[in-house]
Amino acid sequence: MQEVQQDYKVLGGSMFYKLFQRAFPGWYPYNSLHCTQPMFTWKMNKQIAEEIGTIRQYTLNGPKKPLAPVILTKHSTICQVLKDQNSFRVPWLPALNDLFPGQKDYSNFMLGGDAPSNAKQRALVQNIIYAPDEFGQLVMEFVTATAKSCLEREGFELNSNLRQIDILRE
Repeated sequence: MQEVQQDYKVLGGSMFYKLFQRAFPGWYPYNSLHCTQPMFTWKMNKQIAEEIGTIRQYTLNGPKKPLAPVILTKHSTICQVLKDQNSFRVPWLPALNDLFPGQKDYSNFMLGGDAPSNAKQRALVQNIIYAPDEFGQLVMEFVTATAKSCLEREGFELNSNLRQIDILRE
């Protein structure tokens, strides 16, 4: 086993996973243990990862054919899909939860899930940010004031009617 661990450490910096990910795009999960070290059997990969304590960073899921994308072109269909939280789940929750496997659960995060509590959080944030009529006006005033300040600071006055700014320098 010592020999295998030594070989594993030597091959640890290999680039085989890139070859597999590029040759078979979408077939292997991004954190596939088997794709990371394809020169070992799946059983040996698992055993090595358990021994060096990195098993929780990987998935043992094997390759599977990626799903074909479905392109929606009608506005009514898109709205229907976005509102049907039972049939169409947010696709990024598993990836968020894989950031800290077994340590954090992002399903309570506003954009992380499709539960009614997530919808309430999104509605609350939308009402706070976008509902007040003055919010758009406040943003526009801020952008205008900042742009004016930057142009005055960086511009060069040629005469009373003409100012110039060097856009290549900035």
